[in-house]
Amino acid sequence: MEGQGPVQALQQVLERAVAGRVPDVHVEPDEAGWRVQFRREGRLWRVTTWHGRMGQEIVRRVKLLSRMDISEKRIPQDGQLQLPVGGNVCHMRVATLPTVKGERLVIRIHHVRTGEDPSESDFGDDPVWRRWLAWTESAHGLLLIAGPTGSGKTTSLYRVVRRWAAEHRCVVTLEDPVEQHVEGVHQVEVQTGRGWTYRRLLPACLRQDPNAVAIGEIRDEDAARAAVQAALAGCLVVATVHGAGPAEVWSRFRQWGVPEGELESTLLAILSQRLVGRLCSHCRRRSGTVRGSGGQAGFAWTAIGCDACQGRGIAGVLPLFHLSEQGRDRPWSISPDWEESAWPRMIKGELGEPWCESLVGGVASVSMSTASVGAEEG
Repeated sequence: MEGQGPVQALQQVLERAVAGRVPDVHVEPDEAGWRVQFRREGRLWRVTTWHGRMGQEIVRRVKLLSRMDISEKRIPQDGQLQLPVGGNVCHMRVATLPTVKGERLVIRIHHVRTGEDPSESDFGDDPVWRRWLAWTESAHGLLLIAGPTGSGKTTSLYRVVRRWAAEHRCVVTLEDPVEQHVEGVHQVEVQTGRGWTYRRLLPACLRQDPNAVAIGEIRDEDAARAAVQAALAGCLVVATVHGAGPAEVWSRFRQWGVPEGELESTLLAILSQRLVGRLCSHCRRRSGTVRGSGGQAGFAWTAIGCDACQGRGIAGVLPLFHLSEQGRDRPWSISPDWEESAWPRMIKGELGEPWCESLVGGVASVSMSTASVGAEEG
């Protein structure tokens, strides 16, 4: 990027990110300047370094466009911006964090959806996902999507919201902040500083006669109680929550003071999920044997890296789902079969989940998938 100005350097990085459907761009200070990395398949890959004054100017420009206080470098800030990239106007969310080496930025890109998005078929073909969609047709109750950061919870939430919108339902969302704009959906942004809390906004939303309410993320008591109260009022509610699985989710709701009886009577299902790397079809090769969920043996696969996958061995991600359902897995509070260690076991086919056919078919790698899930849990 020699000879480029700050505007051109930033634009080039964003264009590469959009072209590669990169979800997050990490900009972190180091001794040489600002190291730019793309998050792909759950890992960070170095792209370039912005040196010296140019790096400072780019960080300053991003903050300015995101309507942050450019003079404030001592406290974390959040902002949003829209830029024309790759022929489309891209919506991005920006977060800063002051470190001992300087300000760190993460730019989350909300990509324009296209019919060629390969992840669409990954979701639709998964039998666990289809069972989850059946729950989203319920008249009322609470549905939760659980997983660690970067596990695709928000993607799953928006897929449900878009499905509802396509069915001409009245859908209201409460988000902090609104991450993606969805046509035909009434999206409300929570602003605690102004007193627009979940608990205050929810009654107003329910008076709009919605078929369903989506909550961006349940992080605290206010959001947890609001979600349960909406379900008790006869509304269908879907929300994301940070947690390893049903046992941890149940425990968090109890810590937030939600009465056990209310949770028991409203909670319909918990979709726990992770993302694992999809093997590059150009360089994958057999590496052993593995058994599918039906017990049949097949080849295990690995990928060594090539030009097509830029040496990573992986090209895209696959979602892993586990569904805990009302009437099948209750009581929720004691789910010994679904602790953190169960994810690597599921990947190896020990729990008999349908998705492990991907291992037999050479779509995913046992070692790579286990390492990916372990890193997320760690």
